[in-house]
Amino acid sequence: MAIHGVDPNVAIPYICECERMNTVNATVFYIKPRNTARANEAARRYITARHEGKRGQVEIDDKRATEADIKEFVATVAKVENWIFSTQFPQYRNEDGSDKLHEAITDRYQIECIAQDVPIEIFNEIMDASMSVSKMSEGQKKS
Repeated sequence: MAIHGVDPNVAIPYICECERMNTVNATVFYIKPRNTARANEAARRYITARHEGKRGQVEIDDKRATEADIKEFVATVAKVENWIFSTQFPQYRNEDGSDKLHEAITDRYQIECIAQDVPIEIFNEIMDASMSVSKMSEGQKKS
């Protein structure tokens, strides 16, 4: 079978492993697959977080690394379905502070907020899936 190229502009609906058994309101991330150009963009983002410290040792600027993570998440995720923001983002919760289900999020700023809100294991799974068509296929939302 021939290898099929990927279009980094076409997002694939992906359900994280922890949500795959959930049949009601499973969270779906629409992930844009990476090609070499996107991988190079990601590398460039993270390189800016590195600098040479005392005695020539490489150090990481935590603020810049976090900014790179957020930018990479926004570059990777086109849409999120069925997300509930944590109390870190009260503006996206019900007035009484209770959970509010957001059925479809495409707003860039809200996706930046999700990047700051998502558990690290989910963040890593999404980034890993964007680099592997076979991983994306495993988690692809079934119609």
